[in-house]
Amino acid sequence: MEETGRKCTKCGRGAPDVWFYTRKNSYGKLYIRELCNECYAARRSSQNRAIRKTFGPGSITALLKANRPPEGTPCGICGVPMTHDKTRTGMCFDHDHETDTFRGWLCKVCNTSLGGLGDNLKGLAKVVKYLSTYEIIN
Repeated sequence: MEETGRKCTKCGRGAPDVWFYTRKNSYGKLYIRELCNECYAARRSSQNRAIRKTFGPGSITALLKANRPPEGTPCGICGVPMTHDKTRTGMCFDHDHETDTFRGWLCKVCNTSLGGLGDNLKGLAKVVKYLSTYEIIN
């Protein structure tokens, strides 16, 4: 009998074969991440490589803080003025997970949306196809 439980959204493996990190959201509520520990660590390593590739050696936190654009800089996708906090308009370092290449600064909403679509054009094309099936009324 197959055990039910959480499955990693990246590799598809499920508990109890893999472990999942927990963290608190902005309201202090504890939740389990969607990625297993192994996939989450790989994603963080990719981000760290991209940061060092872009800004040079040093502490990841210090490099990001020293090189982020000023508050009010528009998001690379939606154009909303971004902040340096962890709100919906907070700045995120966006990079290509395959090449570890920096793409730009995005607000949290756009960065999360992009990641949810697979972080690629194929995922975005699926959304465009879906939306194009409905008539847009102005």
